[in-house]
Parts: sequence; structure tokens; C-alpha cells
Amino acid sequence: MDQDVARERIDELVQRMSPLSDGRRRIRFTKKGRSADPTAALHALAVDDYEVAIMRNAETGRTWFEARFVWPHRPSA
Repeated sequence: MDQDVARERIDELVQRMSPLSDGRRRIRFTKKGRSADPTAALHALAVDDYEVAIMRNAETGRTWFEARFVWPHRPSA
């Protein structure tokens, strides 16, 4: 995925999110287990090593992103 496509994709995804009180939108990274600003997500999506999914809780209507690190050539520990 080139950077322009990554930018377009993250822009589409971020527009579906509810803004935080300070105007940022929350992204959850499962790899690090923490939230990050969308600019970090854009940086991550500029590389093909991440898969991103929009998750939605049917009961509460809460929606969030999950980004999963998928590096097939990761050296075994």
C-alpha cells in the first residue's frame, strides 16, 4: 500500500469515529494496547505491516479501530 492510499484509507476510517473532547479521534492499537493520535495510525498504515479493522459493539454502539501488526518475516524469539 503506498502512502497516498494509506492516507486516503485512514482519512475514511477516522471520519467514522467520534471525536474526543479536544478534537482528536481515538485509535486503539492492539499491538501496544494503548490509544494513539490518528497521525500515528497514518504513519503505521503507510507500511504494509498493519491490518486495520473497524470494530463495533452492537449493544452499546461504541466503535473503535484495531490495528494489528502482521509482519510475516518477524524473526522467531
